[in-house]
Amino acid sequence: MPTGEDLAVYGADWDGLIDQKFIKGVNIPNNELRKAYSSCKILLNDHWEDMREKGFLSNRIFDGFACGALVISDNVRGGHDVFGNALVTYENPGELSNLIKRYLNDGEKEIELEGIRKTIIKQHNYEKRAEEILEKIH
Repeated sequence: MPTGEDLAVYGADWDGLIDQKFIKGVNIPNNELRKAYSSCKILLNDHWEDMREKGFLSNRIFDGFACGALVISDNVRGGHDVFGNALVTYENPGELSNLIKRYLNDGEKEIELEGIRKTIIKQHNYEKRAEEILEKIH
């Protein structure tokens, strides 16, 4: 683990990879995600390698910002194009550890989360995506 902080990890197939004490469940029901993302100090995100290489942005980043969370993610192509400096990224575990320490100690004041939250809600919602799809197929 890149940090000694108390983490809550959700997902399958973590057995043997991280200490069991961090694993809180397989998933969080969709209707509960807002509460989890809104209440965390930092929302960690990473991408599968093929997603990262092709610039396929994880929906967790969009969801986290829409909930007002501070998001730290692995560096993904196109991430800063969409989220600007609001998206804090890392390249390696040491850098991630340092970022976690920094942002747990009031570093979140450096990030303007309300602006990115409003942008995500306004520009990256299901209605906008449906409009884009309809534009492409017509």
